[in-house]
Amino acid sequence: MLWASIGMHDSALPKELADDHLRFKAFFDEDEKRHWYAALNGMQGSEDRMRELSLALQMLSDEIAYVLNNVPIQDPSVHRFFKILNENVYRLNHSGADLYDQVKRVGSFLWGILARWSFVDGQREADVVQEMIGRL
Repeated sequence: MLWASIGMHDSALPKELADDHLRFKAFFDEDEKRHWYAALNGMQGSEDRMRELSLALQMLSDEIAYVLNNVPIQDPSVHRFFKILNENVYRLNHSGADLYDQVKRVGSFLWGILARWSFVDGQREADVVQEMIGRL
């Protein structure tokens, strides 16, 4: 997403943005989300980037499926969370949407995970995925 939004960047920036959701949000939110929209436009303009992102999402889906099939999950809310997460990833990878709509959907999904944003709950402080992993 950084290559799609700003091109060349400091090699430490990806880790910095991945480790701190507030920094991620601030970086992609600044100047009326200029970097975020540039990233989405960059993904829309490159089927190779979307293919790479789709591959990464497929690997995430495979890992979630492994957990669902091999780890006894006692908490129904944790089980439901991982089922819904896996369903969302599956839909992102297998929708018949055109590239424009696919980029919008993937962008919304990634924003929710990386910026810890929920359209239902608003800004979250906790990483919901990490929280659910901890509850396994």
